[in-house]
Amino acid sequence: MQSELDSRSFRSYDSVKAMKKFSLSLAGCLTIFLLAIEPHSIAAPTAKPTIVLISGEFEYKSAETLPVFKHYLETNYGFNCVYLERTKGEDIPGLDALARADLVVLFVRRMTLPEEQLGRIKNYLDSGKPLIGLRTVATCSEATITTTTVTNWSPPSELSPKPRITPS
Repeated sequence: MQSELDSRSFRSYDSVKAMKKFSLSLAGCLTIFLLAIEPHSIAAPTAKPTIVLISGEFEYKSAETLPVFKHYLETNYGFNCVYLERTKGEDIPGLDALARADLVVLFVRRMTLPEEQLGRIKNYLDSGKPLIGLRTVATCSEATITTTTVTNWSPPSELSPKPRITPS
């Protein structure tokens, strides 16, 4: 017996469409952020906000999409953007840029930073400035799916009851 999941045809990932959706969503967040900033004075010249974009994973191609998004923000909105990328190890060089950041966009997965670098992120968070964290959810891919139930999967404690897949 073929399950409902097996009968669906595979649809390829449309990265252009996804990037447009992502750009609009993040642009909306940035607009809200800019509206929340109180102007010091009408006559005072305003410095362009600095956005630090950090890529810290290898599986989901943020090293390809965040530089494109950086260029988009600089070209269309005039932001000062800094792009930082994880090295092959557990290191993100250039985190001193967080000291002058107005906003951080962070895309990191399964990484343990050295204490000094983690301290820079903690200092940024302690300053009360905004951080947008992007991540994926792959928990369900670790499950074994049978025709009647999902087994070998424990939801986080805040989720209950366990999800069930019932036969059609």
